[in-house]
Amino acid sequence: MKCEKCGKVVAKTHKFCLNCGHKLMEEVEQDESVNIDEPVQTEEKIPVQPQQKVEQPTTSSPIRKTQGFGIAGFVLSLAGLIMDYFIITAICAILGTIFSSIAMSKYKPTIHKNKGLAIAGFVISVVLLGLIGLDIIFYFMLI
Repeated sequence: MKCEKCGKVVAKTHKFCLNCGHKLMEEVEQDESVNIDEPVQTEEKIPVQPQQKVEQPTTSSPIRKTQGFGIAGFVLSLAGLIMDYFIITAICAILGTIFSSIAMSKYKPTIHKNKGLAIAGFVISVVLLGLIGLDIIFYFMLI
């Protein structure tokens, strides 16, 4: 069967052309020997079986939660990067390292989903602590 609008070949079962969306003509031939108004009576009886309860296996994964320690460690390490005051940067770096390491130790892949934040917070905090250590060393070398 061809579409009248675009000429694309379309299956006889389709009501619309898949190419252009044009409504196709219905070519349904009715058998005149069958009366549509009368119900069809069959002599065969189909045995009815009782329905059995079948449990479907669940394939969906459980809801994964975010871990507050990982987020806190990452935010504290970023705050340490932004701060200009030496003491506040040191405190943020120390707390960021602590919170990030707690988050990495409590991480369970089936439950939590933000291990990347904990790792990033830990790395940033350790780099900040290293820079603070170098800053202290250079400060005392100049005195």
